Amino acid sequence: MKNDIARTVAAGFFCVVLVGCSGQQSSPQTAAEPAEQTSGPRFWREAKTRIRFAGSSSNLTLISRYLGEGMYRRLGAGTVYAIYGARGHAYYDGLVSLGEQEVDFAVITPPVTGKMAMAGKGYFDKAYPNLRAIAVYPQNDWVGCAVHPDLGVSSFEEIKEKRVPLKLATGPVGQHDGVGFLTEQILAGYGITLEDLKSWGGTTLPSPSAGDAVQKVLAGEANALCHEFWKAYYPLVEKIPVRFLSVREDIRDQLAQEFGYQKVMIPKGVYRPNLPDRDIPTLDFSDWVVITRSEVPDDIAYLAAKVAVEDRAGFEEFYIHQPERQRSMDTPMKPEIMWKNVGIPLHPGAEKYYREAGLMK
Repeated sequence: MKNDIARTVAAGFFCVVLVGCSGQQSSPQTAAEPAEQTSGPRFWREAKTRIRFAGSSSNLTLISRYLGEGMYRRLGAGTVYAIYGARGHAYYDGLVSLGEQEVDFAVITPPVTGKMAMAGKGYFDKAYPNLRAIAVYPQNDWVGCAVHPDLGVSSFEEIKEKRVPLKLATGPVGQHDGVGFLTEQILAGYGITLEDLKSWGGTTLPSPSAGDAVQKVLAGEANALCHEFWKAYYPLVEKIPVRFLSVREDIRDQLAQEFGYQKVMIPKGVYRPNLPDRDIPTLDFSDWVVITRSEVPDDIAYLAAKVAVEDRAGFEEFYIHQPERQRSMDTPMKPEIMWKNVGIPLHPGAEKYYREAGLMK
């Protein structure tokens, strides 16, 4: 096993969890490494195996913690792992740091994020063809766009035709944010630019989370929203019968072909009877995917996949006691699909685990 699989500390990150081996360790037998590796705590410098996670935030950090602890227990003394939280847009920053070999694992959502990064498309300015997948933590989600009924519109076409002063709560636009990017692409499909919104008296309101976007609508700051985590909309639909907007089929096809987005339907009546009043075509935002780099040794990738599958029951404990309307992950996890819908090629080590475990034929 390669003794050191990490390189430099990622710029723009801070260490939120650091677990080291116990007891005095001898100097590790490592290959030539940059000077940065000789700095830091003694247990980090003297560890035989160092693993770095771009844990990002929220659920993604929790995944990184469980993987790190599970790998640490199995690798034993001489192992140390670190988890970094991203400042800014977690899915982007963590993935770029992975591609730049500053960390060894990252967690993203949705799978198309890794596909765009591999090709240098979308909101990625550089291609990272060395990205590889480890496992998917399944959760059902989509980007839902809805407007306040007082606007008197029920489609993007009407918004454009009537030049509606849309005050749209969504992910930060133009700032390497996945939700903001997809929202901008949907609007562009209808020939609506951010400059158009401003000229009509509207704007976009940066909302890093769906809950934040919902609160902006409830407070009257926004009259529309486009965001992910569909369950966060429950407090909104209970007070305001918003109208969900369909994404036209040719636009969904274009986004699927150009970037790799997957199509999905918001089911009729998913929030309450007749809300929405029909199936709503939109774009998928499901699944958390653990990714790594092709340079990471096969046995480390194998172990990461093994921990993801075999330690899943402990991870599920964080979710199964939550009310269904608040639960962000689908439970129980199904090992037979944890290698599917990863968006990018599996790491050979992870694939070896799934085949040996009989989960992949």
